[in-house]
Amino acid sequence: MGQTGEDIRRLVGDLPDSRPREQREQIQTPRGTATPVFCANCGKQSGYAYTSTEFIIYICDACEQAGGALPLPVVDEEYVRGRSTEG
Repeated sequence: MGQTGEDIRRLVGDLPDSRPREQREQIQTPRGTATPVFCANCGKQSGYAYTSTEFIIYICDACEQAGGALPLPVVDEEYVRGRSTEG
């Protein structure tokens, strides 16, 4: 994808990062350290993301159904899962 932190901030504006402000719980994986991710709307935990990730915004399915999706570009699921190199 090749976007910088500045590019991402411009894209998301003032949306909150979906990781906790204080890193209390982290897990070690073969690819590095990961931290929990939470819904930016209701706070429900949903998986983990690598701490090296610049920014994460996550909305759970229930909140997306209730309020609609965020007007942001969607990253292809295959890319997210590491099965494709094109983003």
